[in-house]
Amino acid sequence: MLEANYQKIPFTEARAKFGTQDNIDCVCCPVPQSESIQHVFVEGKAAEHIWRTLGSPLGIIHQQVHARNILNNWWKTKPSNEIHKLILKATPILIFWEIWKAWTGCRFGNNNKFHHYKMVTQCIWNIKVVLHYSFPSFDTKESWNRICEKIERIRPPIRCSSVCWIRPQKGMVKINMDGSFFSNDKRAEIGGLVRHDNGNIIVAFSIPVQCNSNNHAEILAVDYGIKWCINHGYNNLQIELDSLVIANMLRNKSTNNMKIKHIVDRITNVLTGTNHHFSHCFREANQVADFSSKNASSSGNSTFYHSFQELPREARGLFQLDKWQLPTIRRRFEKCNFFVS
Repeated sequence: MLEANYQKIPFTEARAKFGTQDNIDCVCCPVPQSESIQHVFVEGKAAEHIWRTLGSPLGIIHQQVHARNILNNWWKTKPSNEIHKLILKATPILIFWEIWKAWTGCRFGNNNKFHHYKMVTQCIWNIKVVLHYSFPSFDTKESWNRICEKIERIRPPIRCSSVCWIRPQKGMVKINMDGSFFSNDKRAEIGGLVRHDNGNIIVAFSIPVQCNSNNHAEILAVDYGIKWCINHGYNNLQIELDSLVIANMLRNKSTNNMKIKHIVDRITNVLTGTNHHFSHCFREANQVADFSSKNASSSGNSTFYHSFQELPREARGLFQLDKWQLPTIRRRFEKCNFFVS
């Protein structure tokens, strides 16, 4: 009656909430045992079979612990690449889903027993579908053991390119800015550097601020840098930052982010009548500003530098690399479709 009228899970734990204390035997073991959520999903013969079959090739030993601990064991395993990471994230969820489908089928009369082999086959098929759509170049036609072996050997190739800071056009000043936000303690800092067209420093700054996101910190850095330049008579501005999201907002003069929309509107109004240009750069070409935004967190005070000699020792080397137009090597992993063994 409980199942028919209320469609509740007839586990012992669920039935106890309705005052029913009788035990129901499981349908997943040759010798039925008292059914519980832990037994069906972790300790039963069917669950143990599917966990061991799919986990052993990945080096994960199945233990009869709480379901949360099983998930933690899978998700805390250090992946060797992005495909391995996806497998570790998706497989336990798919296993729980297949066990649930098999169990409901037995309970509501669609099957008369758990089919261990069918559950494993279906779970592997689902994983292969996920792999195919996420990594189309990865061959999923082999056996599960073979796939696991290949996954652990795969290493994404590294793509290297040279990046350097580019001097502004003649007669313009260049502003490089960056913002940092640390969610663990809600600290935020902004930093920036204003330079002549010959690469010499005009001013650099490191300032702690109050904000609630990385984008908020980035836009505050832009706002402060532009105001400083206009207040000191610089109206020909080339504004460069490593956040493509913020750069696009400022180019379009609009945003759907209501938390920072008023700052975007304020910057647009301040720049009215000036000769300005927004550009995006890689982080490797914005290292001095990046250092300045993080330097404020260590000092806790607003700091301004008006000459090369005043810059912190670590920033001087980065500044000289930019001024001499020396490239920095940008190393990035290729995206998912280009994994090789």
